[in-house]
Amino acid sequence: MNGLLGKSLKHSLSKDIHQAFGCGDYELFETTDPVAFLQTNPIHMVNITIPYKETLIPFLDELDPHAKRVQAVNTVVYQASKWIGYNTDYDGFLASLDHYQVDCKDQIVVIIGHGGMAKTAHDVVSQKHAKAIYHLVRTKKYPGDVSFEEIMSVQDAKIIINTTPLGMFPHEHDAMPFSLQAFPQATTYIDTIYNPLFPSWFLEAKSLRLKAVNGLFQLVVQAKRAREIADHKTLPWSLVDQVYRSLYLKQLNLVLIGLSLSGKTTIGKALSQKRNLPWIDTDHWIEAREQRSIDNIFDTDGEPYFRQLEEACINELALSRGMIISTGGGMIENPKIIQTLKHTSLLIYLKRDITPVKGLDITGRPLFKFPEMMMKREGKRLPLYEETADLMVSANQSVDQIIHEIEAFIHEVVNR
Repeated sequence: MNGLLGKSLKHSLSKDIHQAFGCGDYELFETTDPVAFLQTNPIHMVNITIPYKETLIPFLDELDPHAKRVQAVNTVVYQASKWIGYNTDYDGFLASLDHYQVDCKDQIVVIIGHGGMAKTAHDVVSQKHAKAIYHLVRTKKYPGDVSFEEIMSVQDAKIIINTTPLGMFPHEHDAMPFSLQAFPQATTYIDTIYNPLFPSWFLEAKSLRLKAVNGLFQLVVQAKRAREIADHKTLPWSLVDQVYRSLYLKQLNLVLIGLSLSGKTTIGKALSQKRNLPWIDTDHWIEAREQRSIDNIFDTDGEPYFRQLEEACINELALSRGMIISTGGGMIENPKIIQTLKHTSLLIYLKRDITPVKGLDITGRPLFKFPEMMMKREGKRLPLYEETADLMVSANQSVDQIIHEIEAFIHEVVNR
């Protein structure tokens, strides 16, 4: 048996990764008693995740040097009647620093958390010659710990690393315990979370113009190393890049935003065909759910009810990955919707000029029945689109030109 052992694994992408690396029987094993699970199942190799990376140490017969040094394992192999623990998180985190060109030398580093991944990150940045390393925790246990209440004492940190599940699916909308603005000298934020792609602190780091790194590349590399240990073979590094890009795209939604009549439906359909991904138009979703037209919803129940339906639509779609989503023009005014989309999506703004509606087909666009009010609303929305968008594309181009710009941007993001 091969698989992932943990308490709750709804967030995990490990099965997809290990299957891509050639392990066809990899499964997810949720348990509250990892020792009993290992003792009663025919295990070949299991990866270990929260909260068992440290608690399994006493059960194991041997540890590799990295695991022994930090007293945390994320890979266990049964071999020659022995349970052997490895720390391939070390390989993954080290590779991630190198991949994203994060230089820890002579830097002050703050690691959020003090679990197994935190110890591994500490070991790596220490070997990368960090000037000082602090652990930011709710409750202090060890020298070098700083409580959340004492955060001002480490405000000169340059690199911030989150090793906790704060912001991880399905709790990505939970309030974070502090803001990254507490670190005014920070240049880099690293998150070990990979689902969602863009956790809350990651998004804040981007807004503060910090270098922001998520945990997906680390996850892929540590899985590669685990497979090499379990299968006694070396996998080509090119396979890492291939698996990483494939997985990134599978987890990424592309969301088209912009004023009504900017071509979001047309571009959504074209992108869907180009990338072979499912496409959803939120207005169509609402009409299908309500079994009536947008015009009827507005006329019968009013705009506030329609806005509630929009929010329900996005909350449902946010559970999916690898989709093209065309949105209604008014969604931009709902910050809850935008924040929900930001965790999993690139927001692509199709920019058109504010145009009088005379002569245009306004079927299914009830607000266009009042041209002056609609143009005023559009003027209000324009800066919101520009502020929110990850990419802005002129809608006054051919479909092919727009798709080309979007494809180039996606390639840039995935290969950063």
